[in-house]
Amino acid sequence: MKRQVEIVIGNFDDSLTDLIAELAKDVIGGEYEPIVKATGSGDQLLEIAKSGSGDIFILILNNIQFQASRSFEERLENSLKLVNEIKTIHGKPVISLSSFLEEPLATRAKMDPDFFLALPFKLPDLVKAIYGCLGDILL
Repeated sequence: MKRQVEIVIGNFDDSLTDLIAELAKDVIGGEYEPIVKATGSGDQLLEIAKSGSGDIFILILNNIQFQASRSFEERLENSLKLVNEIKTIHGKPVISLSSFLEEPLATRAKMDPDFFLALPFKLPDLVKAIYGCLGDILL
């Protein structure tokens, strides 16, 4: 029986979520049984991490919604806090993707995740990031 690997995608754009989910399944499906969860809610992503669920988090920083965010900048700021909490408190590997980042957010966005990819990303870069995260969870 294959080991299950739960991939959690944080993104409210269904077409991009579907693309990333299919890519992840294709990348690891031969060796593992991928299970994909997706939500665009920052609160739900945090609950998933707190529950111990989710082996790898793939977060589209621009596309995560928070109840308290009133502006695009606040949404990005909350997304960066979410990445930090998932990484440092819950110890889960994180791949962050984003576009439209200006300093100092651009520098901060690259600090906490295991991998950071600028949007639009190249498929081989995401594949490499997924395999890199697999190494972290299987050790």
